Amino acid sequence: HNSTAEMSYTCEIIPDTQAALRKFKLSKAKGYHALLLKIDMDSLEVKVDQELTGEEAEPEYLQEELGAGTPAFIGYIVPCVHRDGRTSYPLTFIFYCPPGINTALNMAYASTKQRVANEMNCMKIFECRDAEELTEEWIKDKLKFFG
Repeated sequence: HNSTAEMSYTCEIIPDTQAALRKFKLSKAKGYHALLLKIDMDSLEVKVDQELTGEEAEPEYLQEELGAGTPAFIGYIVPCVHRDGRTSYPLTFIFYCPPGINTALNMAYASTKQRVANEMNCMKIFECRDAEELTEEWIKDKLKFFG
């Protein structure tokens, strides 16, 4: 009855990471802003991998930071220009989970995803399986559902 399929991974969002998420959420960056989080499988802790701002955080650069074999949680602030000329900076949460990763890794991320999104108070949760599809168009398309 103890198959690996039923093992649960309780990953901890450590205080450093919580602080980074809070700071990120309140960021007044005018432009793209990304916070990449990874799970340290040895300690089962969610840690900040890197933070990208400005041009480095634009979708095509962000793609390059995503490894083919490693999932990531991405807090992503995206500039959206509205028809009336206003610009808003919605906070999005992207769970990047490439195909073919090992089960333990997959489960650790899948079971932690919602808690990280909650920690960010983020309702706009998107899943991305292929780094290539993470384009400005893809994000804006997903954001349409939120009006």
